[in-house]
Amino acid sequence: MLQRAQQALRVDTAPASARFADPRVHGAVYTPRFLADWVAHEVLSILSTTDATVWDLACGEGALLAAVDRGSNQRHRLVGVDIDSDALHVARGEVPQARLLAADTLGGGSPDPVASLLAHLGTRPDAIILNPPWGARIEISPDSLRAAGYEVARGQFDSYDLFVELSLAVLRPGGVAGFILPDSLLNPEHLPLRRLLIERTLVLLARLGEGFFPSVYRGAMVVVIVNENPPRGHAVRCLRLTPRQRKLVLAATAQLSDIARAAHHVPQDWFRRTAGLRFELDVRSRERRILDHLEGADPMVWREWVTSSRGVELSKYGWVIACPQCDLARPLPRHTRLVQCARCSHTFVSSEAPRFSIVERTGNGSTPTGWYPLIVGEDVRRYAVEPSRRIQLDVAGISYKDPLAFQGPKLLVRKTGVGLTAAVDESGAYTTQVVFHFKPRDPAHTFLLDYLAGVLSSRLMLAYYLRTRGESQWRSHPYVTQKIIEELPIPAPIEGTRWRAQAEAISRAARARRDAGGTASELDLEVERLVCGLYRLEASDWRWALRVLHGAQALEGIKELRMRQDTVFSPLVVQS
Repeated sequence: MLQRAQQALRVDTAPASARFADPRVHGAVYTPRFLADWVAHEVLSILSTTDATVWDLACGEGALLAAVDRGSNQRHRLVGVDIDSDALHVARGEVPQARLLAADTLGGGSPDPVASLLAHLGTRPDAIILNPPWGARIEISPDSLRAAGYEVARGQFDSYDLFVELSLAVLRPGGVAGFILPDSLLNPEHLPLRRLLIERTLVLLARLGEGFFPSVYRGAMVVVIVNENPPRGHAVRCLRLTPRQRKLVLAATAQLSDIARAAHHVPQDWFRRTAGLRFELDVRSRERRILDHLEGADPMVWREWVTSSRGVELSKYGWVIACPQCDLARPLPRHTRLVQCARCSHTFVSSEAPRFSIVERTGNGSTPTGWYPLIVGEDVRRYAVEPSRRIQLDVAGISYKDPLAFQGPKLLVRKTGVGLTAAVDESGAYTTQVVFHFKPRDPAHTFLLDYLAGVLSSRLMLAYYLRTRGESQWRSHPYVTQKIIEELPIPAPIEGTRWRAQAEAISRAARARRDAGGTASELDLEVERLVCGLYRLEASDWRWALRVLHGAQALEGIKELRMRQDTVFSPLVVQS
């Protein structure tokens, strides 16, 4: 937790002195009025203090503070801090009674940003309302941030993690906070922030989806907390907008406050019990038994059973640029920027360098000398994979990874896309970086890859993933991470256990399924029966999985796995 020594707050008089170079870089996307009003309403409905002090530590043009002023008949003391003096000039017109300060909220390298804020702003606030910067460039090193007390500055973290931790550190005990955050909060890398939140009383978790901020292709969510330990048996109000509800809200034909009345309640202890402290917003009480059953088996620790790697760090189009001085190649950056050649140290603008592609679609003729088959993300399908492209090898400057990583049988899992897509590949083809591959540590475990492919490709595991991860609706750039894959409750097939015999049976059925190709419905159902038997589930639990798939948005990766819910089905348990 952040420290509490005395230190003066570094105040910036203009954005030029900021750690963030410009509004886009420092994550400045301002809050629309209807969303600000709803978050303010949620905070004010809990805030019992009259004449309260309400802070916004990234107030921008003052939308959230103005919403607090509109939504209350009390004259609360409003305080706003932002690094952008131009935005604060607008905010002074929106909330003239507020105290506004141009400052680097995170401390600008201060050894104690909490004490800096309190020394400059005074008493701890009764409430904080905040839409912090998302994805802002942070120029302070993680070591320096941790030295200043930011516990969330570990691994992959975002600027919003830092703002939320600072807010929780300065908020008075029993105070209220309302945050507008990206739904990446739910991803494994943001576990440290979820741990901080779950130590408090979670009042509301609302997943809103995309479209609330122009030109921002990330889903939004709202988190409201009370800064105290959750009481025994506390349940969190959980809300997820459907695509239809989101469309109505964005068209101003429905109110978030009205839709929020249909929120359901989830015991906060459920979140504590999950691997990675997941916020499982979509899980209902009646489903908990099935999920507990799935999670009850001894899970496989992937690193003990398989080695993992990824493919060539290159897009499926294969664009690279060459150093104008020495011709050393490097992948084309997504955005124009200044780059330095790793060989001759020449510095140049990426958009002005010679550009060419080292990937092409596979033709009908033979593969030219120096080219090799390449699997891209879209080539990996359920139980099937076939290279659609080829890649030119031995281009100086391109990291092709160890060729041995591509040889021999390997389980491929597609990173991009909705759902879980896995297949066993024996072609030896190269892959791009959006394809994970796994190989058995023990060569004697010849059953392992098809076992994993069978479980990952099952409707049961897809239903579990959709329910616990909430990835049942369209969003920009959907993907799974290796950590998400490794957290799935796949039983370890330890020799001598009942799971080993079941795993080997699943492996044989999955191998037959991939050899058959196409849809192979009977073989497909055989794998499903064996997977249900792996978890000792009942036919009614299978029907639950089908209901989850039918309730999800009809996206590629989901709709083709839907089946009639009255399909005759009985789990199959292999006797060891």
